[in-house]
Amino acid sequence: MSVTLGCLHVDERHTAANVASLYEQFADEWHITDKVHCIVSDNARNMVAAIGRTPYSHLPCVAHSIQLSILHGLKIADASNLLAKCRHIVGHFKHSAANTTELKACHSRVQEGSCTPFHKLQQDVATRWNSTYLMMTRLLEVKDAIKQYHTDYPKNYTGNKLLDIDWDKMAKYVDVLGVLADATQFVGGEDYVSCSTVLPLLAFLKKKLQVHDDDPGYISRLKTAFLSDFSTRIAGMGALPVLQMAVALDPRYKKLTCMPREQRDAVWDVVSTRLEDFCVGDQQEGPPRDQHTDSIDDSESEPVAKKPKLTLLLNDSESDADDEEADVPHTWTVELARYREEDALPETENPLTWWKLNSHRFSFLASFAKTVLCVPATSVPCERLFSSSGYIVNKTRAALLPENVTSLVCLRDWLKLKA
Repeated sequence: MSVTLGCLHVDERHTAANVASLYEQFADEWHITDKVHCIVSDNARNMVAAIGRTPYSHLPCVAHSIQLSILHGLKIADASNLLAKCRHIVGHFKHSAANTTELKACHSRVQEGSCTPFHKLQQDVATRWNSTYLMMTRLLEVKDAIKQYHTDYPKNYTGNKLLDIDWDKMAKYVDVLGVLADATQFVGGEDYVSCSTVLPLLAFLKKKLQVHDDDPGYISRLKTAFLSDFSTRIAGMGALPVLQMAVALDPRYKKLTCMPREQRDAVWDVVSTRLEDFCVGDQQEGPPRDQHTDSIDDSESEPVAKKPKLTLLLNDSESDADDEEADVPHTWTVELARYREEDALPETENPLTWWKLNSHRFSFLASFAKTVLCVPATSVPCERLFSSSGYIVNKTRAALLPENVTSLVCLRDWLKLKA
């Protein structure tokens, strides 16, 4: 879940030094300097350089990286001519209501009363994720109607028409881009842990986008170029240790099967080192707090506390094991070793719920896991904030003061949370 804390008006240039100063100033005003664990931003150079000047970790937006890799793949696949044809024909209908009406009539005739809905064509925009995929998908939906339109109104459209070979290429492109669109949507969710899914997602895409013998050359080039570029971007992220630790601390993926075997021990070494630093700092401030008392009220804590006891009553072997462990000093090293030995959680389960229910067994590790798993994989909430701000600041309200814009943007988000 995301919450809007502010929307700042910046008069000076967006240099790395100025942006870094704004980050630190904003954290001081909200008294969250010690609560910020990582900053997620787009891949703009000034943003990357700015966060490098702050004491915080940085994670480039994974969804933005996917889209940049898609553009690179389409370029290598030499899809520019096909995309130019698609954009021209979509613009022909988008810019004329009469042409759109005629296309609707053609769609009704070729469907022969099958009640298939007519969706408006969508133009792709360089800054809008998955818009190329959506443009091709909408065109394929009205493929027969467009062909009928060219037959019924041959003089209306004078541009290059989509040939049969173009339609075949488009269908094959959509099959690949559909997988990447689903991946973008998946990592952009706000209601679940997303940073721990990045590396498993990369492993999934490598399997899903394997080049097959029956793939045409342009599809082979698209798949190869995308995977190569996206893997390079992930490997080059300065926050790659954050992604690796997130996978290790997600009980669904802690076996690290998405990574090569020779890298797994190194990941656990990073987790052990960061956990030790975390525990040393936490012990200086006091013992780790119980997550049940921090995150839920008394009415919720009672059934959660009873569940582990009921499990112990049903399983005598676990009771014996607990008696044996009673003599072992409870330290973070013991917790980490016990956590690694246990079975992985099914992928359909919620890792946050698991940590909440097991925080009494992993008091150090559960507190540390919260600081890692809370990091989102994308800057999607900020991108949505840009869109919603456009409805507030428009041509008829261009004289709004910056402080009023900030208030309206925040109130719009806070009222949605309250509802």
